[in-house]
Amino acid sequence: MKGYQPDRIVRVLTWVVSFGYYTTWVIIAFGVVAIVYTASVASDDAVANVSIPVNVASVEAHIVSKWTRPAADGRVTLSDVTAMLQFPAAAVPRWFRVVAVSSAVVGTALLMLFYYHLRRLFLRVRDGAPFDAQNATRLRWLGGLLLIYTLMRSAFVYSASRLATNTLSSSSTPIQSVLKIDWTDIFMALVLLALAEIFRRGTSLEDEQALVV
Repeated sequence: MKGYQPDRIVRVLTWVVSFGYYTTWVIIAFGVVAIVYTASVASDDAVANVSIPVNVASVEAHIVSKWTRPAADGRVTLSDVTAMLQFPAAAVPRWFRVVAVSSAVVGTALLMLFYYHLRRLFLRVRDGAPFDAQNATRLRWLGGLLLIYTLMRSAFVYSASRLATNTLSSSSTPIQSVLKIDWTDIFMALVLLALAEIFRRGTSLEDEQALVV
């Protein structure tokens, strides 16, 4: 009797997820080494900036269009444009840098845990066990981790933007704090949680069918 052979698409996706998982670990390792090296050899006069997302209230640009007959000046108006506010790293309070690094570490840990469960899920599917209790649990983990990561990132960006804009004494351009929530990620997290319930129900049906047989 011929054993189970995973679909080619499943094999490819499993390989892609595994490759991305281990590649991310390598990138993190190089990033840690680079941060430690920079902190140990960089002088106080080294050029370094801290970038914080902000909203620019309005930006206008004048253009000339060849489509207009006769040619006339046009105007492009952008509202609530997301921009990056840069401060010299030496001017940023140490506690803020500690909070930023801590948030980055926590966010990276959440992402790596997400990739770990995603890889394990594909491995189980590749091995011919898509509907089992472990996959349902992993889908719940994926949905919860994605939701927590998205909300945490939005909260940190808003807090950092709020703190930065409150320190501005003058600015040639109106700058406001930015609150950006990635609704696509939230929707995907809810979809994963719904799929976890579907997988849990599928597992129960398989167990009931096995008992009947």
